[in-house]
Amino acid sequence: MKKILFVDIPMQPKSKVNYSMSGNVKNALNREVLYPLNSVLPQKIASGDELRIVLLETKTNEKSHDMQTKENSSIFETEIRECLAGKNAKIEIVHFESEFDESKENHEVRFRKMLDMLEKDAELYADITFGPRLIPMLVLCVFNFAERFYGSRIKGIFYGKVLHDLYDNKKTTGGAVFDVTSLYYLNSMTNSMLAADGEDAKKTLDEFFAL
Repeated sequence: MKKILFVDIPMQPKSKVNYSMSGNVKNALNREVLYPLNSVLPQKIASGDELRIVLLETKTNEKSHDMQTKENSSIFETEIRECLAGKNAKIEIVHFESEFDESKENHEVRFRKMLDMLEKDAELYADITFGPRLIPMLVLCVFNFAERFYGSRIKGIFYGKVLHDLYDNKKTTGGAVFDVTSLYYLNSMTNSMLAADGEDAKKTLDEFFAL
């Protein structure tokens, strides 16, 4: 099965956390990782799967930040191969660079380049924990496009929460990984629902949240 993963790479040093103890994901890997997706992925991958992993790297054109971004990408590559050891999965890593610029023009460049990473009938995953604030919004746009026009299946959008020591920000005191895919489907439903008015639409939302 072809699986395409989009991973938002941080621009600053981050601490590894054991995400297996809390959150809404069952059977997360019981080990410290930097990227929450890597704690979840082993239960999603079968032998023979083909993975295209798109590392969303943000360029600041400041040497120290850009070097840290590259180091964080390297950490991901090491983690994913360790976490999937024995899975016999084919892994393709794509380094996707874009400028730290939130202009309309740069959003268009990012969006079009991300669409080029898609393939028909693939399963899609994302880790939206790190990176610029607007990247997750762009990922949702790409996933919506992929689902409608490429026959893609949205299998998991993950976010990791990390608690830091109040007096030492470099020290972590706990973490949790959440599957937030339901937010994607909530947005899709809101865009497609038919209702007479706002109150009628809220009743449809009540049914959705009751599931």
